[in-house]
Amino acid sequence: MRRRDLLRYSATAGALGALAPIGMPGFAVRDAQAQGAGAAALRWGGNLSRTLDPHTVYDVPSAFTRVNLYDCLYEYAGNPPEPKPLLATETRSSADGKTHDFTIRAGVKFHDGSELTAEDVVYSFRRMLALPQGVGPAFRPFMKAEGVTATGRHSVRMELQFPYAPFFACLPMVAIMNKRLMEANTVNNDWAAAWVAGNDAGSGPYKVVPGSFRPLDSLDMEAVDGYWRGWPHSRPIRQVLCRPVRDDATRLLAVEKGDIDSTHSYIRPDQHERVRRAPGLRLVEEPQLRTYLLRVHNGRDPMNNLDFRKALSYAFPYELFIQRVLRGTAVRSPGPLPVSLWGHPRDLQGYKHDLDAARRHLDAARRAGANVTREITFTALVGFDETEQAAQLLQSELRKIGVTMRIAKAVWANAVQMTQREETSPDIWSHWGSTYYIDPDNWVGQFYSKAALGTQRGSSWYRDDETDGMLAAARATLDRAERQRLYEAASRRLVDQAVDVWIYNGMAYRAVRERVKGYRPGAVGDGLDLRELWLEG
Repeated sequence: MRRRDLLRYSATAGALGALAPIGMPGFAVRDAQAQGAGAAALRWGGNLSRTLDPHTVYDVPSAFTRVNLYDCLYEYAGNPPEPKPLLATETRSSADGKTHDFTIRAGVKFHDGSELTAEDVVYSFRRMLALPQGVGPAFRPFMKAEGVTATGRHSVRMELQFPYAPFFACLPMVAIMNKRLMEANTVNNDWAAAWVAGNDAGSGPYKVVPGSFRPLDSLDMEAVDGYWRGWPHSRPIRQVLCRPVRDDATRLLAVEKGDIDSTHSYIRPDQHERVRRAPGLRLVEEPQLRTYLLRVHNGRDPMNNLDFRKALSYAFPYELFIQRVLRGTAVRSPGPLPVSLWGHPRDLQGYKHDLDAARRHLDAARRAGANVTREITFTALVGFDETEQAAQLLQSELRKIGVTMRIAKAVWANAVQMTQREETSPDIWSHWGSTYYIDPDNWVGQFYSKAALGTQRGSSWYRDDETDGMLAAARATLDRAERQRLYEAASRRLVDQAVDVWIYNGMAYRAVRERVKGYRPGAVGDGLDLRELWLEG
């Protein structure tokens, strides 16, 4: 594909999108029921995960359901956001950073009316640690199930295997679940995974309307009467209808028409001006530490050859992509960490577009026996046109040096499922390194330590003892200066080994209807707190 073709967006595609139905089965019926009930419903157009289980998914959409259906010991609050106590009213930590005692807030009720106690906290952490995917891999390196115990009806002790510097930053990821309800719905020791995939067992401000969840497609939530935190204003949104729209053109048309009140946070730069001009819409710019990178399968030929990976890194046209496709809305990210975050080496140069260098490394890979004639596959994400544009640019440049690459597509949830096994992981795929907790470990530790293998964050299938040792040491020391030194060293090593293709840091952009008031972006992922919103008109 020629570059001018790549950078020209088809009016025909937009017209076809306008004819496509945006609703899912039952959309009109449930919306009519919501309005008939006298409730002004928010139609949320952000993406949904494949499951509502807050422990088995670890992505941007899951933050939205976790924050609104569940409470956690800690939450992110403030600007800049920091972990603050939520269900925990008091925390006492040992001098060595290994033992932490929490006092749990009394009087908090789950959605079934039962009280949240220490036993629910213990159950939730032990369940999270037992599950192979999702949040568990972030905690298992330093925490064992037997280290989480109830010391009273409203007190919990957590004993870590070793000091873990980002521990409190990670606590907002762990939803506290109703032990009694979960155990009642457990079948064959599945930790109620089948049941909670489409239901909730939380104490958050919203609850799931039974039977409304369709994976990736739709979810209805309703406000919880008597929620323990109350509401910051007198006009809470009683009903929320989650209606993702997968196609870019159709999604924008839907929010313009008012069929949805918001989009996801990946509005393309070429659509920004259209949103700004549309009556009743505003473009929300959300500060992010989000990185964009191409994940490269380091365990599969020919990507398991260092020179071949370097050829990929030199082949990508970074500046063309940032300036023309993204229209200058992002900055170059030469390594695995956000450029503004501590731990990123300020002198790190990374790779630049250089086809001569790419050819030299490709020749070296060929001499070493790498199968450079094998057709490799780039998996782009459905509904995120930017990922296909990145694939097309890389495909064009690789063709010039004799590498054949085909482009496949997958919805986000299916791509994540592919990454759970080394055999099914894509050769190359697009990935945003989103913020789930604010610490370098969120990007480097969760992407490149061996503990991450089998999760979408570990989808490079990178195994390196020296890097693993650096990351383990950075987690275990409480000395900030030493942690910074270790993360800088790890970043340089990862770049030297061309583990992935790191491209940019950028803002997130979302189209939101003007009738939505009180909107404030979530601190992590799509973790918007719906309690803060109200609707006008």
